[in-house]
Amino acid sequence: MREHTGSTADQLKLADLARQWGWSDSRIEVIDDDLGLSGTSAQNRTGLQRLFEEMDRGEVGLVLVREVSRISRNPHDAEIFLKKLIDNGILLHANGQLYDGATEDLAQLFGLRVHNLLAWWENQNRTRTMRSAKMAKVRQGHAVTHPPLGYVRATVKGKWIKDPDVGVQETVRRLFDLYRQAGSVGNVVRYMRDHNLLLPRRRGAEVSWLPPSRSQVDAVLTNPAYIGDYVFRRTTRTASAKARSSNRKVLRPQEDWITVPDHHEPYVSRDEWQAIQSALASRRPRVRPPVGRGWALLQGLVRCAPCNRFMYTRYQVHTRPGQSASYSCCYQDREDKWHFHLSCGAKLLDAYVVRRVLDALQPVQLQAALDAIEEYRTEQTAIARAQNRQLQHAKDEVETARRRYTLADPNHRLVKADLEAQFEQALDKFDALKREMAALVPRRQSF
Repeated sequence: MREHTGSTADQLKLADLARQWGWSDSRIEVIDDDLGLSGTSAQNRTGLQRLFEEMDRGEVGLVLVREVSRISRNPHDAEIFLKKLIDNGILLHANGQLYDGATEDLAQLFGLRVHNLLAWWENQNRTRTMRSAKMAKVRQGHAVTHPPLGYVRATVKGKWIKDPDVGVQETVRRLFDLYRQAGSVGNVVRYMRDHNLLLPRRRGAEVSWLPPSRSQVDAVLTNPAYIGDYVFRRTTRTASAKARSSNRKVLRPQEDWITVPDHHEPYVSRDEWQAIQSALASRRPRVRPPVGRGWALLQGLVRCAPCNRFMYTRYQVHTRPGQSASYSCCYQDREDKWHFHLSCGAKLLDAYVVRRVLDALQPVQLQAALDAIEEYRTEQTAIARAQNRQLQHAKDEVETARRRYTLADPNHRLVKADLEAQFEQALDKFDALKREMAALVPRRQSF
């Protein structure tokens, strides 16, 4: 791109075509923000986003591109552009032809959509071919990715050697030794920061030393490259709910890996590395949060759509029973930063799920569920009736003890003291019973 600029110059010459057609320089805008960026997504293409905004505001009369694929190779983004083109009656010059967005010629609009699909197909086919070529080279024992920390490319193409910097080698080896001593990634990072130990970053021939982070230490400890194997297709990316691009890296199943054993010199033995993996796995937190004692029906079951993590149930005090719970997605990443995605009330979500469950039940199952609910309510009513009788009995005892104490002769001090003790005992019993019943009321109401 630095040396062969003919393609860029050819695209910039399109502004001359607009001048020939009568547009003045003040009415011509050259958008070159997206040069060098992939056309498979509009997420990071600020130029395309600005074009969309100007089209919505009615500020665009003509769009000139060398070919339709330069707009986008994503069918969704290309269709958005075409819809804005049609809705606003904008002219498009692409592939050496002029298209009218306000035309009623369906064949012309169909041709534009075909061009968009062909651009997507060409990009997918090229990506697949390049991926297949990489996999073929890996199976021949050649590395096709950048080496991790502690390794550099060898003079023999496709091979790795240990970093020639002895300090880098010692740092990598120290990470494995520290984990065996500290027992967790967090303790390793804390120890290194307390003792001002830095991690290297290599950019070509230049090495910089920066403070360690949890993600960097974890990446070293979990990478099988440090036992001498080269592993390809170890991770993949999943689509995010917030954006159409794939931006979340996840680990593939081990059977999908392409492994080249003994590809380079190891830092640790296989037994030592496997012991570290077992220790890391044993310390990982439970994926599903524990179910608490609250009334929320979906606690430990709800996942966050943007990140696919389990949502935690939060209860708030000083609120009415049945309206104090919410499901929340917040987590702390390996860089010790907090992320908040969404939160919703438990009452509405629980009610919706209950309706869907009842709708999905068969008639026989539904009747059985209703019978079980009715049986439960009958049981709770009987329990409440028995508890009310106990409360009334305790209240009667308090009233009897109070009346005896009031009618006692003040001259009989011992009798008066004994009756006062009986009255206080009955009153304490009554208060304790009221507290027990008050604690059970929210649980019955939440059903």
